[in-house]
Amino acid sequence: MKCLTLFELFNLTDILEWIGAISGLLGVWLTMRRNIWCFPIGLINVSISAYLFYESNLFADTLQQFAFAILIVFGWISWRNVPIIQLPLVSRLSIKSRFGYIAIALATGLGLGAFLHIYTTAHYPYVDAMLTSFCFVGQFLIAKRKIENWHIWIFTNAGYVVLYLVKDLNVYAALYLVYLAMAVCGLKQWQLELRHGK
Repeated sequence: MKCLTLFELFNLTDILEWIGAISGLLGVWLTMRRNIWCFPIGLINVSISAYLFYESNLFADTLQQFAFAILIVFGWISWRNVPIIQLPLVSRLSIKSRFGYIAIALATGLGLGAFLHIYTTAHYPYVDAMLTSFCFVGQFLIAKRKIENWHIWIFTNAGYVVLYLVKDLNVYAALYLVYLAMAVCGLKQWQLELRHGK
């Protein structure tokens, strides 16, 4: 009886989806723990995700992965400047800053959605673009160690669960459901650390 290889049992997309899912979960878990290894693991995740989303005609999500790569490097450099014995401190945005980031995300989402609708064959361009723009803000706020990043991830992860189910990216839909739960846990953990000044 012939032994089937991994590539014969699953197609390349399935394998990449699982690697992307595992690296994504590990990256979020490390972020919750404010561990600097969240950044190199995150680079693996965004590289795989960019390929998968491009193949699924989710062009805003594809663009998002390239932007994430830049923001991940920015965060990595930012966190490296903190002494090893001191975890990066958690802080809050001012009310004015919160509204400012929301306005930026909405304007960027509408602009990107319009571009994708007019010039590409993107599926669900406005939904994809709006979720993408909020993710940019969320990733930037991780680099700045702002607790509000978790509020954004709760919102976007819920949206992505629905989008990926519609696009038949079932592993990614399940992954983002787990991300949603992890974002809630991350928010609670960072709230405790903020309260105790850690």
